[in-house]
Amino acid sequence: MSESVKLEFSDVVTVPKQKSPLNASSFKVSEMSAYLAGLLVTYIRKDLTGWDSPGIECEVLQVSGGGWRKGKVRVSLDFIPDEPEEEPQEAVLLPPAKEKSPLDDLRAELLNNE
Repeated sequence: MSESVKLEFSDVVTVPKQKSPLNASSFKVSEMSAYLAGLLVTYIRKDLTGWDSPGIECEVLQVSGGGWRKGKVRVSLDFIPDEPEEEPQEAVLLPPAKEKSPLDDLRAELLNNE
């Protein structure tokens, strides 16, 4: 599976309409973020400002070790492409095509007569 891609608030997502909580097949990430924040506020009844961007101050203790780390946590919508993005290939520079000289025929004739 490919690595996830962080979507910007102005990016547009298209999903099957029946799967969309917004009842729309296309929406901006900002619209989904606002919708989810509204749901959380409705059900949790707390101010959730900052949970999307820039994030909430926190400390994390990861199973992989390293002790407590300070930082921020936030909720985001990520995109995981079906196929990894291809690396751009370097252009291969070919030598410029030789233009035909009016003397080419004469050269060929002289070489054949030798």
